[in-house]
Amino acid sequence: SEPTHWTALSQQLSEVVIKAKRKRYRNADNPAVALIEEVIRHKSQNHIGNYNSVEYKKYQKILIALDHVSPTLLKIGLMKPFRFVFDNADTTIIPGKRVLPVYLQEVFATDYFRKQPPASKEFITAEKLVNFDEYMERKNIDVSINYLYHNIDIYNNNIDLLGNQFLSPIAPIAPSFYKYFINDTVVIDSTKCIRLTFAPRNKRDFLFQGYIYITYDSLFAVKKIKMQVNKEINLNWVKSIAVDQEFRKTGQEWVLSRNELTIDFGITKNSTGLYGQRLVLYSNYKLNVPANNSVFNETPKLAVEDSLAKNETFWRQNRPVELSPSERNSYIYMDSLQRLRAFKRDVDIIRLLTIGFQKVGPVEFGPTTTLYSHNPVEGSRIRLSVRTTKKFTDKLFMEVYGAYGFKDQKIKSYGNAVYALNNKS
Repeated sequence: SEPTHWTALSQQLSEVVIKAKRKRYRNADNPAVALIEEVIRHKSQNHIGNYNSVEYKKYQKILIALDHVSPTLLKIGLMKPFRFVFDNADTTIIPGKRVLPVYLQEVFATDYFRKQPPASKEFITAEKLVNFDEYMERKNIDVSINYLYHNIDIYNNNIDLLGNQFLSPIAPIAPSFYKYFINDTVVIDSTKCIRLTFAPRNKRDFLFQGYIYITYDSLFAVKKIKMQVNKEINLNWVKSIAVDQEFRKTGQEWVLSRNELTIDFGITKNSTGLYGQRLVLYSNYKLNVPANNSVFNETPKLAVEDSLAKNETFWRQNRPVELSPSERNSYIYMDSLQRLRAFKRDVDIIRLLTIGFQKVGPVEFGPTTTLYSHNPVEGSRIRLSVRTTKKFTDKLFMEVYGAYGFKDQKIKSYGNAVYALNNKS
């Protein structure tokens, strides 16, 4: 006989997990790889180096700061006179970190390039910077900055960073070393783009990772790229490197409009280190409009006579990006710091311990490493030397020293003079 009722049994499931079988990454039949190969094929027509001559205006800002600045530093007795400088620390430059700007340089310039014969020229029309001339040679600062923050060209097959060669993600052989994935289509500045993510196949190779926006048209040009160096790469003293570039269309050509490079130096992740940023904004391009040959007759870099004389009103009206409060204050605070007697004393001590010279007015004595020495011929030997500095004159440099050996009982002396005929120190 049929039952008069049914008894229903149920069991509640907490979750259901559906796992897809992981597919092996392949270049063959991969639309992302096919897209990047189109970018590679169109590199020559989209690269600015394809033109016989190029001229543009630029604004450049270089910032060097102490990052991960600990408030406990203020408790150290030697640091108390500099408390006002630490009050300028900023938490917006690197979110979550206290960053203290110590050097800032802004430049307005016009750059010229010529393919044949190869030549380049930079005319600096306005410049504003934190000046450490009394303690550090300007040319030495420029050399260091140029080494760290030289121009990065994504269209070059190899990109030089800190003396290391990194393979560009759009180099002809890049598909053999990178993985590519299509994420989405987006519109940037009224331009439809395909967003592509790329990552190294081997995380320890000198490669980048990030994403690139490629124009959704027949040009396959790079509209924007953000990339960084993998943290597993062993770069001494470097915690992170990031590159951010944007391009815009002028006529039928794509040109670089924004270029930002940031490098974070430090021994460990949470240790106090140096943070550097170089931001360059480009405008007013002239392509294949040859400049007069006289433009290239001077040195590759030339500042107009009043480039450092621009007042704050000029910078406020012409600066294309607003400075943060800590960046604006760095000009004032660093100037005030150098006027402190405590700062001058500490710099003199550091200079004496490292370089070995002590400045006294227009001359300096040293180096301390040669004040006393010993050798089999002279026995104990003492030496005192003195040399002039730029405060004496920036054209004539003189150096003399006298030494005495207690074993051979002889006095030795030496002197020289160098005069700059080209009016440069």
